[in-house]
Amino acid sequence: MIARRVAGLFRRRSLDARLDEEISTHLDLLSSEYQRQGLSADEARAAARREFGALQQMREVHRDQRSVPLVDSVSQDIRYAVRSLRRRPGFTLAALTILALGIGPNAAVFSVVDAILFRSLPFRDPGRLVEITGGSLHNQASLVMIRDASRLADYASYGDATEANLTGQGEPARIPVSSISGNLLDVLGVMPQRGRSFHRDEEMPGRGNAIILSHALWQERFAGDPGIIGRTIHIDDVVRTVVGVMPADFRFPTAETQAWIPATVDPRNDGYYWWAFSLSLVGRLHAGATPAAARAELKQVIPRIRDAFPWKMWPDWAADSNVVPLQESLTAGTRRRLLILFGSVLLVLLIACCNLATLMLSRGLARQREIATRTALGAGRWRILRQLFTEGLLLSFMGALIGIALAFAVQSILTRVLPANTPRVNEIAINARVLLFTAVAAVLSTVVFSIAPAVLLTRSSLHHSIHSAARVTGGRTSSALVTVEIALAVVLVCAAALMGRSLWTMSGIATGIRADHLLTARISPNGSTCHAFGSCVGFYADLLNRTRTLPGVQTAAAANTLPLATAYSAFAAELENHPLLPGHEADMLWVTSITPDYLAAMGIPILRGRGFTDLDAAGSEQVILVSASTAARWWPGQDPIGKHIRATWLKKSRRVIGVVPDIQATPIGQRYGPIQGQTWIPYAQPIDGAPAPEMTVVLRTTRDPLTYAAELRRQVRALSADVPITDVQTMEEVVRGSLATPRSTLWLLFSFAALALALGVAGIYGVVSWNVSRRVPEIGVRIAMGATPAAVCRMVLSQTVRMACVGIVIGIGGALAASRLLHSLLFGVSPHDPLTYVAGAAILFGTGLLAGYMPSRRAARIDPVSALRFD
Repeated sequence: MIARRVAGLFRRRSLDARLDEEISTHLDLLSSEYQRQGLSADEARAAARREFGALQQMREVHRDQRSVPLVDSVSQDIRYAVRSLRRRPGFTLAALTILALGIGPNAAVFSVVDAILFRSLPFRDPGRLVEITGGSLHNQASLVMIRDASRLADYASYGDATEANLTGQGEPARIPVSSISGNLLDVLGVMPQRGRSFHRDEEMPGRGNAIILSHALWQERFAGDPGIIGRTIHIDDVVRTVVGVMPADFRFPTAETQAWIPATVDPRNDGYYWWAFSLSLVGRLHAGATPAAARAELKQVIPRIRDAFPWKMWPDWAADSNVVPLQESLTAGTRRRLLILFGSVLLVLLIACCNLATLMLSRGLARQREIATRTALGAGRWRILRQLFTEGLLLSFMGALIGIALAFAVQSILTRVLPANTPRVNEIAINARVLLFTAVAAVLSTVVFSIAPAVLLTRSSLHHSIHSAARVTGGRTSSALVTVEIALAVVLVCAAALMGRSLWTMSGIATGIRADHLLTARISPNGSTCHAFGSCVGFYADLLNRTRTLPGVQTAAAANTLPLATAYSAFAAELENHPLLPGHEADMLWVTSITPDYLAAMGIPILRGRGFTDLDAAGSEQVILVSASTAARWWPGQDPIGKHIRATWLKKSRRVIGVVPDIQATPIGQRYGPIQGQTWIPYAQPIDGAPAPEMTVVLRTTRDPLTYAAELRRQVRALSADVPITDVQTMEEVVRGSLATPRSTLWLLFSFAALALALGVAGIYGVVSWNVSRRVPEIGVRIAMGATPAAVCRMVLSQTVRMACVGIVIGIGGALAASRLLHSLLFGVSPHDPLTYVAGAAILFGTGLLAGYMPSRRAARIDPVSALRFD
């Protein structure tokens, strides 16, 4: 029976036609009978209709008997909602635009947040994976002792992906390679797609010549060769055997990593075993263990590690070490930034809902009589509420569809705007979870913008609604909604203004270099090129001498790191007159290894003393340059020339021969621990060991620097065909890249703030226009009584001023509360900076007045005679 009734819903027209045909047949038969009794045709037809009964009522009874009443009623609501929206295309278009602008960006940003923060890591039982944070324990010695002592977790290590030379496979290439402990893949719970993972014994010296390839590298460089397992390849002149290929979705520790090699654990290499704090320690908790328990266990192991160091460590060493979930650790650098962006776009959705609620309420001007009439005909309040809610739900559904289409466009923009080092950025996609979020957002927005206006419309007096012109008593409600819009917009505008001032401050930071007309390129010789101590020194000397002869090249030099770079070098130092006390932490100094012409190429002057020359070679006195702030910090009021600085693990010290200005070593706004100074050393006099093979060449030119890229490659090829050249860019691009993260955050916040401002202005304009239309007779009387246009403008604008002022006060309070979340993202500006809040308030107040001015001008031009006829 129920099945037949449900099926009848899809044959409504045919069933109604059959019913009408049956009714018509019965009426014809009765009419014929009455005509035989002597009545005329019209009289017979009228008598037949009286005898048959109420036709419409019979049709309704028949429909109720053949259908499911609730389903039929809902389908009626939907059909009526469609007709209602089609009759008002302007309202429908405005509502859909507002909804799409609210839902689309939310879906796009949620896809980013979901991929990076919420989606589980693609490992077996990822909730049991943890990481040790803090930095002090990130060396091989700590890994070995923690791995041996832990009873609650299995620990492994991985190093950040560093570039290595892949040669012997066509054009030499630089590929990111990560050094991992033999048990890392087992701890993560993943297996290679082909071949095997590493063994623990491959960590032993001399046994770690294996390599595992990423799926992308296997496909791109080896054409997906099914016989890749067992092949040998050359990585930095080391012959390695391919033992595995990872699945396509394995991207660890970063999406850029293309190969993995086993880390060599060698306690005999004291400097690397104890002092190379370049590892990350990850663990898998045993069944029943918790991060808190693993944290407590780690605290018990730390004193044993500290006592095992070959030299005395300070008492609170590794006190900041912690055990946190791996997913939290991997996203720690972006979590706050993404949550702020997600919160911002949610505010935009709330503003859109408030805007649409005022639009729905103003639409009641034309519908109040309709609703009152339906009430008079017997429609209950719940029935009318359901109809209005159905219209809102239909709007939300269509707005969500348009919003999803918009989300694809916004998402593509987001993936380009986000910094390249954003974790899991390659996993961002509009998937089922995003679609579910969009559906929930659509339903919730329907509740927000439909229910309150519907309740207000159904509360109005039946008699008043039928016998007077439409008067919706929701003026206060609409003003309150616009006030909320303004308050939320103030929060976003102030946040964007704070980020803007922060970026402006960053842009004004003096880098200490001349970035114009500088070409930079990373040169990475293999070990064979630098087989002897002076080989790399000779290689770079030949390369620089060749490039200096090129027309238009003023200076050529090289350095191991560039200013503003994310990669850096530092060493633990003891400075003259500041001896290192036993048990205390050594002071850390930045150190840059440079060729003699580097300072001139970068436009860095010598403030005191001299710079490096070709005479500062390996066999001569070891020398060093210091920055002005370093000299002032350690030798205030003294001449730093002639002072000495010693690396803590070496016996021989270096003599300070010059002072140069401070250079911005790291990306602006980023901080790298307790670094206490900045130094430069000659390339031919490394701190320890041989000169670094990999250097960045810088060319100062008189023409466009990028025009020299091809010639630089040719000169490198002439010296060695196996030397890759990467990161070819101008120094101006390096400077811009250092601001990529704050610039992307500002761009997104500014976009959301601009959208919120536009919606807020539209809300003010809509409410003021609505109130003007409601007050046309009153305004007409005022003008007829002598009110001037200026007085009418002031009267109308007074409402705008009240809404704007109340919204701004509430918004500034909310912005002050929310500014604490921005504190870690700001640079050189206080989160409570009064100038920023004044500017944000002024923007909202000015745009609000502009939005209210246009309907106020229209009100001032009302014709009194026409206005008095309005009612």
